Amino acid sequence: MSFFLAFVFLFPLSLFIFKKLSPSNRTLPPGPTDLPIIGNFHQLENFLHKSLHNLSLEHGPMMLLHFGVVPVVVFSSREAARTHDLETCGRPKLVTTKLFSYNFKDIGFAQHGEDWREMKKLVGLELFSPKKQKVFKYIREEESDFLVKKLTNSSQTETLVDLGKVLFSFTAGIIFRLAFGHNFRECSFIDMERVEEMVIESETNVGTLAITDFFPTALGWLIDRISGKHSRLNKGFEKLNNLFQHVIDDHLKNAKPEDQSDLVSAMLDIINKPTKSGSFNITHDHLKGVMSFIAFFVLDSPHYFNWSLPDGMTIADIDMDEIGALNIAKKVPLELVPTRHHL
Repeated sequence: MSFFLAFVFLFPLSLFIFKKLSPSNRTLPPGPTDLPIIGNFHQLENFLHKSLHNLSLEHGPMMLLHFGVVPVVVFSSREAARTHDLETCGRPKLVTTKLFSYNFKDIGFAQHGEDWREMKKLVGLELFSPKKQKVFKYIREEESDFLVKKLTNSSQTETLVDLGKVLFSFTAGIIFRLAFGHNFRECSFIDMERVEEMVIESETNVGTLAITDFFPTALGWLIDRISGKHSRLNKGFEKLNNLFQHVIDDHLKNAKPEDQSDLVSAMLDIINKPTKSGSFNITHDHLKGVMSFIAFFVLDSPHYFNWSLPDGMTIADIDMDEIGALNIAKKVPLELVPTRHHL
């Protein structure tokens, strides 16, 4: 046991010393001096983007950092990124993104290449094309009508409204019907409160980094398991995966001939059709990867915004006047302005 622990902690240090002593013919970008094992972590503060910006002012628009033992090149200008377009068009392969994208088989975290282009084309045709938007217009109208009625009822009963939950329910109502082919208000295995919790939990997991990403050795593996990171990731993933599997099983159980009205149906139809040798093969992991992408980047879009009153307007402008025993609403339209979260 003592030998194992000594190996775990001394191996990264020996790698660092070996790297420093070994001659290198490569021309590397400039960057701040890194420390053994931790790299440049000591120079990063709570707000990562601000820390990187401050470092770039000193070391230039392209700089080399070390996150743990992993070298990272940071581009902080559009011009520098364009110069290295092919090197910057992909996303890093991280533990969390690999898990929740089903081994990079979605369109958000997939590596740039032919497979990514085929998946992007498929999702564009089946979900975002003008033809599909026209066909699914009635869904948007029905969900908008339901939203207005819900807000009207809350107004008449003077019930407080959690705008974030209402907008999430509105977005989810449209997306579940367009992409997954299910109306969650009529579906027994979909509970919108639970879905929102799962999406937020999964998004939080994807947004955090595992120690294994920076210490791809026994040390990172050990710390992630002791800290509970590995367990939390897998539990969150299983919840989301079970939801996707329910949707797929329901499609397979109630499949209708030539029914490709939603994205899941269209992709299942492609999966079940024989493909030519050497052509791009779509699997169930590709399907779940796309469903995961939709859950993260489309379903959760209302949570990326704060909702505020227009400039110059206050709550007093839209509140009601009390005259005697009567409440009189002011003739001012309620307008809410979406603004991006500033992390």
